[in-house]
Amino acid sequence: MIKLLKGNCLDLLRQLEPGCADLVLIDPPYSSGGELTKEGGTIAAFIDWRNLPAMTDAIQMAGWVWRGVIVWDKGISRNIPGRFRNDCEYIVWGTNGRKEVDWKAAKGAKAMPGIYHINGVNTKQKHHQTEKPVELLKALIQICPRGGTVVDCFMGSGSTGVACVQEGRGFIGIELGDQYFDTATKRIQEAEDELLNDF
Repeated sequence: MIKLLKGNCLDLLRQLEPGCADLVLIDPPYSSGGELTKEGGTIAAFIDWRNLPAMTDAIQMAGWVWRGVIVWDKGISRNIPGRFRNDCEYIVWGTNGRKEVDWKAAKGAKAMPGIYHINGVNTKQKHHQTEKPVELLKALIQICPRGGTVVDCFMGSGSTGVACVQEGRGFIGIELGDQYFDTATKRIQEAEDELLNDF
């Protein structure tokens, strides 16, 4: 199920059914899901180094169980001589309560990486100034069960929705801007059409 909503996420989130999400994957305008997520569901929020401490505190203060920080090595950074490079962004993640592990079913399965080395989207190919690569988003949504639902209340140009279509997850996306909403709708529809053609 794909559901795209245009408007202010603070208003539209109230319209969503409690417990509708298995994963809230957001890239807020650097910083935001609790009742929305199922018991044991996951939140993963992109953040840069400046807001990292505030986001880890916010997740815990909101009642989530903070699970850690994932590193995204973008492979690019602005060169400022005499300083360390800021090559990475971070994904702070936590769960809505306990996240049980079925050790028998998981036999032989591996944990997902804590560091991803995936180049950022080339500036000339970006639909949005902070667009994340679909390849990275496809990797991150593996924590959402197959057939589960991912919510992104800062949808932007729809890259998370494209990743969800390609990986067999439901998606609820919210975007305020007209142009980005139209771009996201088009990109997600193209991903669905491509999937149908491959089928």
